[in-house]
Amino acid sequence: MKFFKIFIKFSWVFWFILVFGCQGEKAKMPSPAAPSDLAATAVSTTQIDLAWQDHTDYEEGFRIERKTASSSYALLAEIPLDTVSYSDTGLNPDAAYSYRVYAFNQAGDSNYSNEVTVQTLSNLPGAPSGLVAEAVPGHQINLSWSAGSNNQDGFEIERKAGDTGTYVSLGTLGAGVLTYSDVNLTPGVDYYYRLRAFNLYGNSIFSNEASARALEPASQVSAGGFHTCALLPGGKVQCWGDNSYGQLGNGTTTSVNVPVPVSGLTEEVAAISSGDSHTCVLTHSGGVKCWGRNDDGQLGMGDSTGPESCWENIPCSKSPVDVTGLGSGVAVVSAGMRHTCAVIGAGKAECWGYDGYGQLGDGNKTGRSAVPVDVAGFASGVTGISAGAYHTCAVTSVGAVKCWGWNDSGQLGIGTNNGPEYCTADLSCSSTPLGVSGITSGFTAVSAGGLHSCALNYQGRIQCWGYNGDGELGDGGSSGYNANPVGVFYFNTDLSLSNDGAQEISAGAYHTCALTTGGGLKCWGTGEAGQLGNGTTVRSKIPEAVTGLSSGVIGVSSGAWHTCALIEGGWAKCWGNNDYGQLGDGTQTLSDTPVGVVGIGP
Repeated sequence: MKFFKIFIKFSWVFWFILVFGCQGEKAKMPSPAAPSDLAATAVSTTQIDLAWQDHTDYEEGFRIERKTASSSYALLAEIPLDTVSYSDTGLNPDAAYSYRVYAFNQAGDSNYSNEVTVQTLSNLPGAPSGLVAEAVPGHQINLSWSAGSNNQDGFEIERKAGDTGTYVSLGTLGAGVLTYSDVNLTPGVDYYYRLRAFNLYGNSIFSNEASARALEPASQVSAGGFHTCALLPGGKVQCWGDNSYGQLGNGTTTSVNVPVPVSGLTEEVAAISSGDSHTCVLTHSGGVKCWGRNDDGQLGMGDSTGPESCWENIPCSKSPVDVTGLGSGVAVVSAGMRHTCAVIGAGKAECWGYDGYGQLGDGNKTGRSAVPVDVAGFASGVTGISAGAYHTCAVTSVGAVKCWGWNDSGQLGIGTNNGPEYCTADLSCSSTPLGVSGITSGFTAVSAGGLHSCALNYQGRIQCWGYNGDGELGDGGSSGYNANPVGVFYFNTDLSLSNDGAQEISAGAYHTCALTTGGGLKCWGTGEAGQLGNGTTVRSKIPEAVTGLSSGVIGVSSGAWHTCALIEGGWAKCWGNNDYGQLGDGTQTLSDTPVGVVGIGP
């Protein structure tokens, strides 16, 4: 019995210690630390995944609370200890949800974690992005873009003509189509595009806007001092580049780096010629109109004091004016540095503008003439004429070449740079045409440049003369001058006739370019502005192939420090100096390889 009483006593003590001792331990347990770094990710239209960091070892679990924009926080779920992620499902599409989490145990609850808000994915498709529009030959603009999601049923494309037009739908495309070609467009018009994705739930927002100008094929391109002009369908003319003297003909003096239409041309144009700071055109009726700088009477309007005033108060015209006294029947017009020349009727040559070096060829050296004057000895028989910087050259019906004007670098080709006359500042010149040494027949074209000249014969061979300090004569030399014609390397008759001959020649300020019979293009002379188009800015004493233009070229024009070419299909490309935007590519960045003219070249 005594043993039994002792057992009972100690059992009671043991139970007391067990019960009350454990409760004592429980009372000492702290509340759990708050979870942190709660993150929420929408993985679908109906599910959001949660994840967080656990910072204690004695929680009994976690409780997740959720709210919407229209409700307060409420318990969403209670999950076991050591679980640090949760997927909330059955949600509404395109809806925002906010979450917070806390840990708990018997001692109490932790503080809340950070709060996160996330939106479920929409049933609507994502907007397409990266829309690009590119004009290509054939009155066509190509579009490309990236899809904004993978739940679209297709795309709808909209287009407007001009920046003030109204968007209209072009139709819809399939879900996997990411390109489109817009065809049969009006040349020269700026087209704007946007698109959106769609599915059963509706439309996405629109993509970015993209635009391009439908290419307008040219029939001629003419590079001037620091501007360029092109002849377009319907006898229209567009110009770009330097406009300090109104030489773009659009009624302003604002320079532009993309083509703008010439205003005030009331009849169709047949040919264009860009001078240093003025431009002239030959109309289909055989008349001549000019615009731009006029302080030397180079516009031929009978007056060198107007009709307007441009940069530094220099007389100019910002729109075309008629040349006085030429009448109709003009066949050729050529704009030079500060003078202009034309061939009329049966081959009569007339010139007007600055005459300080005798470049008008009338024998007077009067300083200037604001009206056309007859070139001495050329009442007939002239088939081509070229006005250079301060000299002029012409080719006759028998294939002879004659030049007149400044001769200080032998650019008249008469075998000497001394005389035969002396003009402004006692410099060598001739005020009447003189025959170029050795070129008495067989030549079909001539081009007068800055201080040199080049001529092309019926065999496709080229001879050049004058200044050669930059290799612009193309004979492999690069010092001084040659007052007699020299054969151009590659186009020289001494070389194998397996070489392509030339079909067109164009002399710039200090470089020269030739179009080969195979449709390729070669240039030589100074290249410091990239005007040779061969990917460098160094000079070349012999012809160099223009990058990317080994075939398909149908015309070439050398400006002062840039060059332009016309490509089959009527597309224009230019290269070289671009300080005034004369390359027409929408920039003012020099290019030593050909770039497309906006709206005229791909």
